Amino acid sequence: MIVASMDIEAQMASLEAGRIGQLLTLARDRSPESRARLAMEISGYLADEVTESAAQERGIATEILRRLIHDIEIPIRQTLAERLARGTNVPRDLIIDLANDAVEVARPILLGSEVLTDEDLLEVIEHRTLRHRLTIAMRQRLSETLSAALVAAGENEVIRTLLENKTARIGRETFQQIVGRSRAATELQEPLLRRHDLDAKLAVRMYGWVSAALQRHIAMNYDVDHKLLGRAIADAFNDIIADHGRVAALGDTTDKLAAALAAGTCADPTILVGLLRAGEVALFEAVFARLAGLPISKVRRAIYEPGGKALAQLCKTNGIDKHVFATMFLLARQARPDERMVDPRELRDVLGYYDKLVLSGRA
Repeated sequence: MIVASMDIEAQMASLEAGRIGQLLTLARDRSPESRARLAMEISGYLADEVTESAAQERGIATEILRRLIHDIEIPIRQTLAERLARGTNVPRDLIIDLANDAVEVARPILLGSEVLTDEDLLEVIEHRTLRHRLTIAMRQRLSETLSAALVAAGENEVIRTLLENKTARIGRETFQQIVGRSRAATELQEPLLRRHDLDAKLAVRMYGWVSAALQRHIAMNYDVDHKLLGRAIADAFNDIIADHGRVAALGDTTDKLAAALAAGTCADPTILVGLLRAGEVALFEAVFARLAGLPISKVRRAIYEPGGKALAQLCKTNGIDKHVFATMFLLARQARPDERMVDPRELRDVLGYYDKLVLSGRA
């Protein structure tokens, strides 16, 4: 310990003259308090982005801190990690040491340090603990390589956390592994189906083993055959019937939809307006897709495409009159949380376009 202290004193002599006195004093004092303070002083030196120290000086400071760091209590190491995680010019060896420390220390580094490479993180995934992997799964903008490594570790808690990280990039092969795993791991099913980047074919593959609620989600958000879509519409309608508030909001649309389902058709376009008015947007999209005989993805694009021309064409093709189309256009726009108020000129233009479609159909 004495030799190590002498080495530190010798190395400190190479550091910035303005700090040398204070740092030398701290280096001579082997008490835990002084060691902690010395570590904080040097970490501040290393984290200072405007310091233009010679490479040798920074190397000496880094080596001193690496020697001291495991003699410092965890709360101090946590503070060090939080301080260094924000730096982009911090020595990589030191960051790697912190990333492999106890998870309480490693967490800010694993979550936010831009110094760590994918290779560094792969080493942590392979050799450290479940809690380290959980932390990495929350890291922003994970690469497909890291996502694949996290899934390969085979821990459902980590996989679920990864799926809930909307910024993580997940490759198709990795999605395939998760889909297969989700047959037995029910806790993965919902976050998997909520991913916007899940391939439709993989989502439909899950239809046979997920809950009734998730089956409806699949049918109403992915392109499935109309038999499955019809079943999903019927199940969603049964959920509405069990909720007096939703029944009241639908009014006479409840009876119309019940009759349509009994007849095996959804040909009454006023049902669509009633669903939109009641805020049953997902069911509206599904019923419209069933009426049009089109994949739900195409119907959804037509409904929400700016300008309304695609919706006008869809309505005209399926015999929906101008008044019902205008109401659907306005209500569908309001159903989008990010949508602005409809400009009256926009409504005028799209109704004029609908009239042209009618005229061209008569010619």
